[in-house]
Amino acid sequence: KESILKIIDKYNLLIEASKIGIDTPDSLLIKNIDSFYKIDKNTFKYPLILKPRISCLEQNNRIITTGVKKVNNYNELEMQIRLNIGYVDVIIQNYIEGFGRAINFFAVNGDIKNYFQYERIHEPGFGGSSSLRKSIKVEPKLKKTSLDLLKSSNYTGIGMIEYRYCPSEKKYFIMEINARFWGSLSLPVFSGINFPVILYDYFVKGEISKSIYLAEKYSKHILKDSKWLFIKLKNN
Repeated sequence: KESILKIIDKYNLLIEASKIGIDTPDSLLIKNIDSFYKIDKNTFKYPLILKPRISCLEQNNRIITTGVKKVNNYNELEMQIRLNIGYVDVIIQNYIEGFGRAINFFAVNGDIKNYFQYERIHEPGFGGSSSLRKSIKVEPKLKKTSLDLLKSSNYTGIGMIEYRYCPSEKKYFIMEINARFWGSLSLPVFSGINFPVILYDYFVKGEISKSIYLAEKYSKHILKDSKWLFIKLKNN
């Protein structure tokens, strides 16, 4: 439980990542509305990313899920802070120009046993799942970064590590870790790595499955990709 909390708490993740030399976006943690209003509004540079410290929480016997928001001005920022601060701490984060890449993994005591990498090609909105993605070859530097991060938490299980690549700075920034199955699970399965079977083999049979995957495979969420296309046509 401790190792899971260490990585799914988005703010703690940034702290742990910084300790081992992984680049993180500039971030502010807002714990209450008073602390937000103490910040000079002129210091904010837009767009900004707002994300909950924890994506899913329990309150009054109800499960509450929260999401990532992109805001373009102070009014939007203030509204989103006021809507969410009663439930969860909020992180205000610099927006990073670029594109998303992600690592899917199965790890045992922080050691990656199965590794899969993909690129987010179409993103209907910042945050949430992509609508079109493709499997790509292993990038050794990114794999080492992911391994260093998981070793620091001694985590066992499946998960997804989200990164954002900034072409102008030529480096990756870590965004978050989801210690659960993810929306784009069909892509690694289609490409040759069946994470549900891998998880079953380890916890039921006591076996660690070995597998390789094929690059340049695509998966698409039809409805979300139609939304992406509509947004592009509308903007043009």
